[in-house]
This record gives sequence, structure tokens and C-alpha cells, in this order.
Amino acid sequence: MPPFTSIYGPWALVCGAADGLGAAYSRALARRGLHLIMVDIQGDKLAALRRELEQDQGVQTTGLELDLSHPAAAEQVLRAVDERDCRLLVYNAAYGPVKMFATNTSEELDTYLAVNCRVPLQLSHHFVSRWTARKHRAGIVLMSSLAGLRGTQLVAPYAASKAFAFNLAEALHFELKDFGIDVLGVCPGTMRTVPFLSSKPVAQPIQPPIQDPAEVAEEALNALGKKTLLIPGRYNRLVDRFLNWLPRRRAVQIMNDNMRKIYPHYWKPEG
Repeated sequence: MPPFTSIYGPWALVCGAADGLGAAYSRALARRGLHLIMVDIQGDKLAALRRELEQDQGVQTTGLELDLSHPAAAEQVLRAVDERDCRLLVYNAAYGPVKMFATNTSEELDTYLAVNCRVPLQLSHHFVSRWTARKHRAGIVLMSSLAGLRGTQLVAPYAASKAFAFNLAEALHFELKDFGIDVLGVCPGTMRTVPFLSSKPVAQPIQPPIQDPAEVAEEALNALGKKTLLIPGRYNRLVDRFLNWLPRRRAVQIMNDNMRKIYPHYWKPEG
């Protein structure tokens, strides 16, 4: 098999690149020899990771400190993309706080739509239009979530937007495979990231292991071009397979019962 850089290189775009899973993707791609266009709202973390990758992996990086909820965000990203031979899009950016639906503000609801739906749709469209016209191999990785497979309380807008992501990935996979564009939708479970840990989940006696973001990134990149949808982690796949055997109403009930156990303080006063 040709090296990763000859298929998807020399440049890759990673949105949500500076921390957690995005940083894991950035490191994994740099180890494969790809130069990186890195987008994140966290400027200091982005700059530190760029220095690390340039020094340790010898790759070139371009950084965009950018709020992807801004109406012109996609246009700014695409200007950087069009200046380089960038043939791989990894859209990892997401907005998804754990909270009761009614406590979301109007601005927050717009942020879900912008970051989780509008920008990945616009970027994917640009990549597809560009590389089908040029008849060149390219790749798109869109991050969904296990929460997007079934309606999940406390993350309702996030779950809905992640359902959008995996349906988009699944449809594009079949539409574009004859054009040499590989599309993968990734549906991870819980990961050891700052947003998850800061949500103060309550550990359960029996629960799927919390995955390391580096493991998820590696599994996803290894699956690109081979799978349509990926659920990283053997345990997560087994749980999803079990839930798929059940009537949907029962499977959704199990997921939501578990969510109440993980976040009981949303219904019971603390202390």
C-alpha cells in the first residue's frame, strides 16, 4: 500500500486541532509526514502544539486561531486551504456542553448549528468540488459520536448535530468512492478529554472504558479508505451491536437511563 502521504498528502486540515482528540489527530498526521493547517479557538494551545510538531516531527504547520461559530469562519479556513495542496480534511471541532436543553441560550443553539453542522458541511462541499474536478485522491474524516446514534438527554442539540455528521459521512462515502475521495464517519464514546472530565461524570460499576484520544485518532486514520463508519474501541462496538439487537425504544431507554446515572446532579440538588 502506498504511504499515507502519497494518498492524502502533503497537507491536511484539522479543525479543532489544539487539544484532546484534535491534538491526537495532529500528532498522528505529523508522524505520518503530513504538513498541517491547524484550526482552533485556543490560540495558546495551538501555538504550543505547532512548535512541538515542527520541532519533533519536522513538518510545516499553519495555524488559524478562529471561532468556527463566526459566519465567515469557513471562508477564512478555505483561503488557507486553497493556498496549499491540501487533500485531507479532519473535522473534529464540536460544541457540546452537558446541560438541560432549556438552559441553552439562543446564541448557544446557533453555535451547535454553526460549529457542528454548517462549517463541516461547507468545508466538505469545498473539498468535494475541488478534488472531483481535479480527479485527485482525497479524504474526509467527520467526527460524529455514539450520542448521535440515539437521542440522548442532557446533550440533545449535540446528539442531533452528531446524527447529522454521521449521515453526511455515510452518504458522501457512497457518492464519492468512485471519484477517489474516501469519507469516514467516526462515532467515539467517552474519551479522556478536558470537556468530558470537567462535566463531572459519576463513575458507574459497569461502564465502557474511557478511551485515550490517541487510540481513537490512530484507529480512525487506519480505517480511512476501508470503512464507512467507525465506532472506535472493541467494547463500544460490542455495546452498540447489543443495542442494535433490541427494539429502538428499549435501546434508547437504556442509553438515557445510563445518562441519568452518570449525571444525577441535574435532577437531584448537590449536597
